[in-house]
Amino acid sequence: MSAPQHLLHIGDLTQKDVLALLEKAEKIKAAPQTFSTSAQGKLLSLVFAEPSTRTFHSFSAAMQRLGGGMLEFRPDSTSSIEKGESWSDTLKVLGGYVDVMAVRSHNSELMETAVKVAGIPIINAGNGGNGEHPTQALLDAFTIQEKFGKLDVHIAFYGDLKNARTARSLMKLLHPFGSKFTCIAPAALQMEAGDIPFETAEKLEDVLPSVDILYTNRLRKEYASQSITKNDLTRLDGEFAPITTETMKHLSQDAFLMEPLPRAGQIDPSVDSDPRAIYFEQAKNGMWMRMALLLNALKV
Repeated sequence: MSAPQHLLHIGDLTQKDVLALLEKAEKIKAAPQTFSTSAQGKLLSLVFAEPSTRTFHSFSAAMQRLGGGMLEFRPDSTSSIEKGESWSDTLKVLGGYVDVMAVRSHNSELMETAVKVAGIPIINAGNGGNGEHPTQALLDAFTIQEKFGKLDVHIAFYGDLKNARTARSLMKLLHPFGSKFTCIAPAALQMEAGDIPFETAEKLEDVLPSVDILYTNRLRKEYASQSITKNDLTRLDGEFAPITTETMKHLSQDAFLMEPLPRAGQIDPSVDSDPRAIYFEQAKNGMWMRMALLLNALKV
């Protein structure tokens, strides 16, 4: 029996892998009925130890649209975690019930434990502010490919970039394809991207006319370190001017506004009617991409 096909990090994927997944998602989106029984008889376990709307429900919808089933697990009062059962035992048991598992948590330990004990393919559904969110990066790349027909674009990331696993993962995915990045954030929340080069800018308006994509990121208070106090968070929050219809006047007519959501004040609802605001389309693309990822993990 071959080893389970995990997706833990963007670095697990070659450029060829990325392009193949984008092509698969495109085919699924174009004719979803063709894949409606592809995962029949298969089960997905969603192990979410962190709140989620889009990632959780898009995975659930993806598996069911493929003809498979879904089991939900959260470490609340309904689980034996509350009785003192270890995560290792829990994940080993769950691995015996299902065929693939998506794991989301505040750190990478839960995902790493699942890889060791579950015996099935594990998909990283987001781990920690300083971790990764590879499936989000892939759905973002799918959206960019749809809009531009290429992956070598200029993206301006704006907001809390220190804790933006979504932005960091997208940078890791797009860098090998030749994309250019500009990061706009206060020093305390600036991007930490390892050896990936990026430029910085002080004013959002200075870069908007020249970028292909403005990618916003909310202030992620749930990932604040002990060195950032509540007063610091309040002050930093005030440094992020929300995206408004006035802001959008500076953005090229050929560019797009993307946002992984949830919206927490970073984009004024009046912007929703702008055809360049594609964050809800982006969120829907998550279902098509996660269908492709599940088929890849299940090897069907």
